[in-house]
Amino acid sequence: MYTIYCDGSTKIQNKKGVENIGGFGYVVYDDSGCIIDAYSKQIKNTTNNRMELQALYEVIKKYGSDSIFGANKVYTDSAYAMRCITEWADIWNKNGWVTSKGNPVENQDLIKKMYDLYWNDHFIIIEKCSGHNGIEGNELADKLATGIITPEKVLNKYGR
Repeated sequence: MYTIYCDGSTKIQNKKGVENIGGFGYVVYDDSGCIIDAYSKQIKNTTNNRMELQALYEVIKKYGSDSIFGANKVYTDSAYAMRCITEWADIWNKNGWVTSKGNPVENQDLIKKMYDLYWNDHFIIIEKCSGHNGIEGNELADKLATGIITPEKVLNKYGR
């Protein structure tokens, strides 16, 4: 069983807010508390919510059916990303991917892919953690998402 922290982020690169850079990242701890995997990617012209979802999607895609000893636990500091998959996606799926107000679900391309993985290979427990509160895994995932640190540096400092 692994413990995984994921995060997404965006920052505006100009005053008009037209072009921005987003990123997402995650760190994976084994049972002994050692980081065994870290990943990040930067993407242009995106939103913070999309990057939070992308981080969670990448984790579910890679670690969703990877556990033979129990469910892997994933922590996100985004209530939006967590609730999209654990609460709202099943309702949206039944309602044709529209909100209660009749609008198309935002980021549904990503949420649909996550929904299929999560509900078919349900070996992931997703929980909310406090962001920017000194939790090492969340802080490292945030630094990966913002590009402050690379996966290689995380693994060299905290890995086996």
